Amino acid sequence: MTTPSSPLASPCSCPPPAPSLPSSPTPSSPAPSSLPLPPSLPPTGEVMVLALGRKKQRLFIAISILPNLFLAFLLSSDPLLTLASPHHCSLPGLTPTPEVLNATLPWEKGSREGENGALSQCTQYMLVNGTQSGVEDCQDGWDYNVTEGLRSNIVTEWDLVCTQYWLVPVEEVCFILGILTGCLGIGYAADRLGRLKTLLTSLTLSVVFGTLVCVSPSPPIFIAMRFCLAAASAGVYLTLYIARLELCDPSLRLVVTMIAGLTTVAGELLLLGVALGCQSWRGLLGTGAAPLSLFLCYGIPGVFPESPRWLLLSDRTSDMNSFSERSDRQRDDDSFTDLSEAAITVFSVMGLFSSQAAASLCVLFTAEIMPTIIRGSGVGAVLALGCVGRLSSPLMDLRNHYGYFLHHVVYSSLALLAVLSILLLPESKRKPLPQTLADGEQYRRPPLGRRRRDNVPLLATPNPDT
Repeated sequence: MTTPSSPLASPCSCPPPAPSLPSSPTPSSPAPSSLPLPPSLPPTGEVMVLALGRKKQRLFIAISILPNLFLAFLLSSDPLLTLASPHHCSLPGLTPTPEVLNATLPWEKGSREGENGALSQCTQYMLVNGTQSGVEDCQDGWDYNVTEGLRSNIVTEWDLVCTQYWLVPVEEVCFILGILTGCLGIGYAADRLGRLKTLLTSLTLSVVFGTLVCVSPSPPIFIAMRFCLAAASAGVYLTLYIARLELCDPSLRLVVTMIAGLTTVAGELLLLGVALGCQSWRGLLGTGAAPLSLFLCYGIPGVFPESPRWLLLSDRTSDMNSFSERSDRQRDDDSFTDLSEAAITVFSVMGLFSSQAAASLCVLFTAEIMPTIIRGSGVGAVLALGCVGRLSSPLMDLRNHYGYFLHHVVYSSLALLAVLSILLLPESKRKPLPQTLADGEQYRRPPLGRRRRDNVPLLATPNPDT
C-alpha cells in the first residue's frame, strides 16, 4: 500500500540527509563523549582487555589465581586453631591410670537426653587425708588428649577451656568481623585508589600481621592481630577477584571463577597436610603468611597490570597511555532426628556443596552487574553480608547443647527467601561488564511469566529515548 505524494515534495529524488547527533551542539564540533562507538566494535574496556593479547591475558589471570592457594591457609585455619581436644584436670604423675581418674574426678551426666555421662573436664575432688571432701575447679591446669588436628593450638597453649572458653567464640567473631571490615573498607579503597595499589597494600599488611600473629604472647593480642590479619587477607582476596574478573572476556568469567574457587579448595585440602606436618599453630600460620611476601613482586612494572577498566573510568590518562604502550609491545596472538548418621552426613555434605556453589555464583553475579566505578564496594558489601551470616556460627556454638532443629528451620527459611529473590535478578550471560552507573541501569529483567521478552527495566525509571 502506497501513500499519496505530498505537494511539498521535491520533484528530484535526492538521498535523505544523514541524521545529526541529538547531543551534539553543532555538526562541526561534536562532543567527544556523545559520539557512539561503531556497532562492530566492543566497548572501550573490552578493547583495552583484548589489547593485552590472549597469552598475556591468560598469564595475568593465572598470576591472580595463584595467591588463593595460600590465602586459604589464613582464611580457613580457624577451626584448627580453636579445636578443643578432650581434657581433664592435671593430676600428679605422668600418666594417671583410669582408677586414679575415677577417684579424683567427679562423674557428670550427659547434657542431652540419652547421652552417656563422662568424667568432669573442669572440676576435681578436694582430697583431705585421702578422702573426698568436696568439688573444686582445676588447680594445676589441664591435661589434653590430642587425637586430631594440631598438637598445639591456642586452646591447649593458653588453656582456653572451662571458664576461659568464652574467649574462643570471641576470637571467631572478631575474625569474621575482620573479614567484614576488610571487604567493606578495602573494597571502597579499590574503587578509589585502584586495584593494583590496594592489592599491594593488602599483601603487605597480610605479611606484617601474619608475622605478628605468629609471635602473639597472649589471647588479647592474638585476637587483635587476627582481626587485622582477617581484614588484610580479605582485601587481597577481594582485589584479586575483581582484577581477575575485569581481565576476562565475558565467555570466560564463569570458568575462571570456578578455577579460582577450586584453587582455594585445593589450598584448604593442602592446609590439612601442612597441619599434620608442622603440628603447631604458629608454624601453620607462618606457612600461610610467608609465601604471600613473594607476591609483592606484582608491584614491579609489567608483572601485573592495573585494571584497564578502572583506568578508563578513573580518567588516569598517563596510566592509560603507559598501559597502551606496554600492550603494543607485549601483544601476542520419620523425623529428622530419626535419620541415620550416614544419611545426616550425606545431606550435610550436599548442603555444604550447594551453599558453597551458591555463594561463589552470587559473588560472580554481583561483579557482573555492578558498574566498574563501584564494583569494589558492591562486591565488598556482598562478601560483608556473607560474614554477617557467618557470625551466627560461633554464637550458636555456645548453645549447641539444646538441639539444632530451630537452627535448621531458620536457615532453610532464609534459603527459600534467597531463591525467591533470585527470580527478580537480570540475566548477565555473555554480556559486557557495565562501565558506568548509566550502563548498570540498562540491565533489564524479563517478566517472570514470559522469559523471551526483555522489556522490564530493573530500575523503575522512565526511559527518555522511548
